[in-house]
Amino acid sequence: MAMHKYPYFTVHKNQRDQIVEKVLKLQETVRPGQAAMTADLMLFLENGLGDHIMEADKQYASYLKAKA
Repeated sequence: MAMHKYPYFTVHKNQRDQIVEKVLKLQETVRPGQAAMTADLMLFLENGLGDHIMEADKQYASYLKAKA
């Protein structure tokens, strides 16, 4: 993103960093070898990660297409 001079790089990176932090915290709550789908995990996957992909990542894809 920085290489392509994406104007929202800092915002996008901060969002990604928050997602990684949330994933690491959720990972601590799931015991190894057990499948556990908590309400917190479901909300994160739907709202946090899903929204990021559908909005921020698509915005970046549009930016790259426009530069091509």
